[in-house]
Amino acid sequence: MDEQIVQAAQAVIALIFAFGGIVPLVNKIKTAVNSPPRYTQLILVSVIVVYVIATGFIQGLLVADSFTLAQESTTFVAILTASQAEYQRVRK
Repeated sequence: MDEQIVQAAQAVIALIFAFGGIVPLVNKIKTAVNSPPRYTQLILVSVIVVYVIATGFIQGLLVADSFTLAQESTTFVAILTASQAEYQRVRK
């Protein structure tokens, strides 16, 4: 099972980089759904969370048996909070 998850994670990362990276992929999604800025930020955070989780599986930092939805939610909130703080810092 873990090998299948690692292969899926590798495919996700390959797909992200097939678009040229995270930002170009988010721009394509944003354009396709014509999202307002707030939704664009949520799309960006979602793509980053998927990328971080996929990388964690590939590097062996995450194991399917111990990975829970609560961990995914915590990761999402942590990245969203950090991105908000960085945006406020840069905006000043």
